[in-house]
Amino acid sequence: MIDTKDEILGYIISKTRTFNTDALYDFTTVSVSDSTSISRSLASQHLNELFKNDELVKVASRPVYFFHKETLENKFTVYFSKLEFDNMEELYKVLNTSESMNKDFNKLIGSKGSLKTVVDKMKSAILYPPYGLPLLLVGSRGTGKKQVINSMIEFVTQKRIVHEDNIQIISALDQHRDIKRILLGDQGYIKNNSIYSDSLNTVERGILIINYAENLSIEDQNLISMLLEKGTFYRTDSKIANDLKLQIILVANSQEMNNFQKHFIESFPVFAQIPDYLDRYYQEREQIVMAFLKE
Repeated sequence: MIDTKDEILGYIISKTRTFNTDALYDFTTVSVSDSTSISRSLASQHLNELFKNDELVKVASRPVYFFHKETLENKFTVYFSKLEFDNMEELYKVLNTSESMNKDFNKLIGSKGSLKTVVDKMKSAILYPPYGLPLLLVGSRGTGKKQVINSMIEFVTQKRIVHEDNIQIISALDQHRDIKRILLGDQGYIKNNSIYSDSLNTVERGILIINYAENLSIEDQNLISMLLEKGTFYRTDSKIANDLKLQIILVANSQEMNNFQKHFIESFPVFAQIPDYLDRYYQEREQIVMAFLKE
């Protein structure tokens, strides 16, 4: 038998999904009491307990209104820094910020939910001083790896972390894209365990994104590992060591991780995995389906 508090939570979630300003009565203690056939005092007690557990947003007006926090955040693409408001006007102000927040990572479905760990790890990798950390982003086919990467690019360019001209996206499937030439240049080489390159930027930070990275050859994996582990390189015409200012981000199919060498994976300290569709929250799965149908 379903617990009364769970029944109330389910009711509030259901009503919050179809939230509109003309049906505020649905979010009152009286409405919850009538819908669950319990006393108003018991309904009020359960609602306030859910609020104290950070599951509900409370508007302390007359009457008092309760909304499901996570559903509102996903529906309006907002984040609540507080959960209690004096009146509906205060709440509306937060909900109306969705347009300004609907950018970079915030526009991802589940950025505050099942993708929060992924977003947090990516931000940590990007913001780590001085030039970011190598990042391995994996996910099954169709989980939205491209959308996550596009959001990351928007994040770094809007915040002026990396200039868009210094972001390069390549595919490990592209036969015309030579990883060695990209990293070393036409005249670059490896000698005495040192890397010499005439293509790497010595002045500005850059990002190299490699899609379908599970198709990287052993030779390419070894070169990337060596470059990341050393963290320095030489110009082909100089004996002065330069810091590596290139952040390398791999995007790979999580089902083909066995294509990577162990030492290669260990070169990427930040690992983020996008959850499969069925592992996403129910509300997110609904939003994903709706977004797909709109395309």
